[in-house]
Amino acid sequence: MAQAMQFLSVLDFRITSQRTFQALLSLCELVDDEMRNSLIHFYATQYVSSYVISPSLLESEAHALVNKLRSSTINDFFLSLGAVRQIIQANGLESALKSNAFEYLYPGDTYISIIPMLYGNCSCAVSAVCSTPSALYNGLNFSVLFFVRGMRMGCYVLEALLQSSLECFYDPICFDSLKFYLSSTVFWNGTVMNGTTPSRFLTTSTVGDILDELMIEIWNWTLTFDKYFEQCRPIVCSYTVTTRNDGIHIVTTLIGLVGGLLTGLKLILPNLVIGVYYVLRRRKRRICEINVVANDLHEVSHDIGNVK
Repeated sequence: MAQAMQFLSVLDFRITSQRTFQALLSLCELVDDEMRNSLIHFYATQYVSSYVISPSLLESEAHALVNKLRSSTINDFFLSLGAVRQIIQANGLESALKSNAFEYLYPGDTYISIIPMLYGNCSCAVSAVCSTPSALYNGLNFSVLFFVRGMRMGCYVLEALLQSSLECFYDPICFDSLKFYLSSTVFWNGTVMNGTTPSRFLTTSTVGDILDELMIEIWNWTLTFDKYFEQCRPIVCSYTVTTRNDGIHIVTTLIGLVGGLLTGLKLILPNLVIGVYYVLRRRKRRICEINVVANDLHEVSHDIGNVK
């Protein structure tokens, strides 16, 4: 097996697959770390409002905050990844797989020349994204044994991975063929992936397309207005209703007021008249009694004078 591996081309999938899937694993871990850090920062952010807002407005603002979280997380991730990709290409770093350049010593020369790799008409000296379909090769004559559908090989493992899709690993025929060729050099007990699982991504979607969405199937979030209201509920609630009354409403209101006033007077006036009557009658009786007493006293005093 080791002897067979020595004759494999550096472009052979059996050579590049290990680095390719290591790169894919690293991307998954980087996305996970970026998402965790963004959520920590998001949860530490307080929502402040001067007054309690309605459930519909709260849901609208929460939706805007989630969209902002999504866009900022994606931008931060690709800002870091883009910087790494630009540094690699700008400095012309040589791949450990010799997939972007190789050393060659011309006969009679005393120095080693660096020869850039060509993928079709694309030179790795000009572009870092040159690539070609990934395949398994015959170690003796370097003829193609099997193309790994969807996978690509290029100047750099990362750049080729972003252009690759995993469709072969969803297709039982392609997967079994790949497993057959791999069994001659490496032990691999893999199983075909389930292509019927609901997903917004296609089996033919490239890793780059999936990475554009941070490999996230769906952004789930829930909003509980009761918890928000419990934290922000006011001690006193007041409201003002501003209306424009028409003529009919004004007339109806006045009639209602007059009717209510008449009803009140009907209840109050009889009792008020009776009360006034009794007060006046009692006062008149008292005056009469005083006059009678005064006359009696006058007659008594007159009689006493006659007696003297």
